[in-house]
Amino acid sequence: MVESAVHGITIAITITITSSKREHEKSELHPNCWQSGLGTCSLGHYTHCVISILRFVGVLNASVWFGAAIFFTAAVGPAFFSPEMIQLLGKPRAGAAAQLVLSRYFTLHLCCGLVALGHLTVGWLYSGKPAERWLLSTVTGVMILGSVGGGWLLPQMRQLHAAKYDARSTPAVRETSARSFSAWHGVSQGLNLIALVALGGYFWRIMNPPDAPFFVSANKFRS
Repeated sequence: MVESAVHGITIAITITITSSKREHEKSELHPNCWQSGLGTCSLGHYTHCVISILRFVGVLNASVWFGAAIFFTAAVGPAFFSPEMIQLLGKPRAGAAAQLVLSRYFTLHLCCGLVALGHLTVGWLYSGKPAERWLLSTVTGVMILGSVGGGWLLPQMRQLHAAKYDARSTPAVRETSARSFSAWHGVSQGLNLIALVALGGYFWRIMNPPDAPFFVSANKFRS
């Protein structure tokens, strides 16, 4: 995930610099465009800096979040079930190691989700315009999936995995545990796919904000 984070930071810096130049040009052409919330044209350079910081935080968080999800799904997860890993650790230990990494992955969802909600909240307070409903729903939904996965699904899978490879378990218990583990593993894969698609939408919106970054008018939100 380190490579994804570094790549995300690079993208964030590039997008932020480009977006900051555009917002600066817009503020010069339309001096009244930012007269809302805490961002007023009378603050001049302060307004420009806050907009740049908000854009940077949003792009950085979205890049790390989406990039880490892709990296885990495409590279990290499959690596634990590869023939090389199984030969190195054996199936029981390889599965246990995968569960440890999966626990960190769910924690990443929660941490990035909190940053995203904080970013959208600060943007709302600063601009006076609430975030789009679907964007809030997407962030909240992925956080809920992470909470369910880390707080309920993963403990269930750990118990089944332990019973499956426990030498003291009867053959019937091992077979039942193996079937249940496979079923819950399929559920976790499905939830991860949903989260990945949702994060793709969140990433796209952060990279392609409307005219007033990530926000809609208050009247449209209330309707």
